[in-house]
Amino acid sequence: MFIQPYEADEIHFAYCCRVYARFLTHRSAPHSALAKVDAALLNELMDPYEIHILKCATDSTDLLVELSLRMNQLM
Repeated sequence: MFIQPYEADEIHFAYCCRVYARFLTHRSAPHSALAKVDAALLNELMDPYEIHILKCATDSTDLLVELSLRMNQLM
């Protein structure tokens, strides 16, 4: 078995949290623009905040997303 030597400062650990969120329109009133929202658009909007959209589902009254956040973004 080959084991690659490494230095302690070369190791970086990644921690992230997955957050599931559901957004509803007021009184479940349908909005046609909401049905056109997709993961690419949400990723573009969330880029400045370093929030990554993993999954997205929309219809005219609901927006369901799975977000990937780092631990320091939860506080």
